[in-house]
Amino acid sequence: MTRPKRGAIVFAHSKQTAVTGMDLEEGSRIRPDTGQTYKVLVVDDSPTVQLQLRAQLATVGLDVRAVDTGKAAIEVALSWRPECVLLDYFLPDITGEEVVEKIRRFDADVQIVLITGQAARKPARLMMKRLDIQGYHDKTNGLETVMIWVDAALKGHAQKMVILRQTRCLEVALEVSREIHQLLPVPELFGLGLRGMQRILSAWTPGLGTDGALIWADEGGTLSLRRAIGKFAGCARVVDLPDHLRVVADTSVDSSEVVRSETAIAIPLMAVHRPQGVFAFELDPSANPPTDHLLLFSQQVSTAIENNLLFEMATIDTLTGLVSRAHLMRRTVEWLKISTRKNEPFSLIFLDVDRLKPINDRFGHAAGDVALATIGATLIDCIRDVDIAGRYGGDEFVVLLPSATPTVAGTVAGRICRALRDRTIHIDDEAVSLTASIGFGGLCEIPLRKWMRSNPKEDEWNRLAAFLIGLVDDATYIAKQAGGNQVAGLPKDLDVGKELLEFLHWSDGEHSGRFAVVQRITSSDAET
Repeated sequence: MTRPKRGAIVFAHSKQTAVTGMDLEEGSRIRPDTGQTYKVLVVDDSPTVQLQLRAQLATVGLDVRAVDTGKAAIEVALSWRPECVLLDYFLPDITGEEVVEKIRRFDADVQIVLITGQAARKPARLMMKRLDIQGYHDKTNGLETVMIWVDAALKGHAQKMVILRQTRCLEVALEVSREIHQLLPVPELFGLGLRGMQRILSAWTPGLGTDGALIWADEGGTLSLRRAIGKFAGCARVVDLPDHLRVVADTSVDSSEVVRSETAIAIPLMAVHRPQGVFAFELDPSANPPTDHLLLFSQQVSTAIENNLLFEMATIDTLTGLVSRAHLMRRTVEWLKISTRKNEPFSLIFLDVDRLKPINDRFGHAAGDVALATIGATLIDCIRDVDIAGRYGGDEFVVLLPSATPTVAGTVAGRICRALRDRTIHIDDEAVSLTASIGFGGLCEIPLRKWMRSNPKEDEWNRLAAFLIGLVDDATYIAKQAGGNQVAGLPKDLDVGKELLEFLHWSDGEHSGRFAVVQRITSSDAET
């Protein structure tokens, strides 16, 4: 069986009927973007002409109104918003040309057909070009032929609406693409992608794509629900979704194509060799969204997710779920620069696990791994989303606290200390407690603006970051020397900013050393 080309629509179980042409007897009386009947305004001071045109237009199912003056035509066009205007050139109050000029001031999309009995005096081609109208009918040709102009006008309007909706969809896709191509957690990308796809559908037809889901596929093709919106927001699993949505999702993953039924659509999230997942949305049977645009955006989301997964593989310590040391150092430098430019505080926490070696010696390294993984999970639970926790060494961890003062860092360090004390791991039916020695420190403002203007090399920033972490590590050492399971912070009289400048040899004074007296907070203090 020949596979459909990429981007084609595969129909699942039932064939979708959609308005694709402008056959006046069927599709063209319905505006495809709104599902409403096309509206035609007849403007003519002859009751006979009005009657004939209204009858002829109503025969094909169009919504028709008629007025006999130019002023009335402008008022109705403003309030009723017809898609087509059949306009007599000679009116009792003003000419058709004046009516066109005034309507164009508030409606650039309405299709206008000018009707005159003296077409020979004003050539059609010149009139259409000068007035920005879409038809010029000579009454001597008979009113029956005006239907040709109406047909052409409505086709033109439909085509213009398609272009406008495609433009809106592309604008939304570009806007959302700027958001998704960032180094964000993959779960956050799931949400951004689903909301972005919903916005594109809504840009095509208001209200479209209200109810949908992002379904993920593992290597074996098993589907799991990752995000859902609208009436599916409460669903936790794929089996909780209705059958018609699951059918298009399964078919889309199997075929790697956009799949459409009468009430649903699925757009695959394609990786290099296989579908990563699928967007699935409920649709009205008359909806006909732009599958090419949807697939293009889906590929953008897929690329962003794949890039972030690769980035996480390269930067995340798989045992603890925290960032690796190399990435931690890069982020430390990054936040030092940001804090310097913005003149904002920046603090750190250094954590050294107490008595990890006895756990390894007694229960084996697998037990030690469990302990480290528990430490990582505890740190994630205790810090903000903006904070960065990383594994610095074997049993050493560092937490970066952007925009946080040393006082805030002490509060967070105490929270971590208490949380670890409350956690135990069970090994061979034995409960093993976990504690840590924790140091903290930082600056309310970083005095590096002048030094930053000297355009220091990246290596200098790296050494500065390592020095700052080492300074807080010294506080951790004091906590460990005091017996562990407690928090130590740098004393208030220690000028950390001056320490940084002296380390960089940026001041005239001699380097006073990396470490001064450290104030120790006992375990009872940490409880408060």
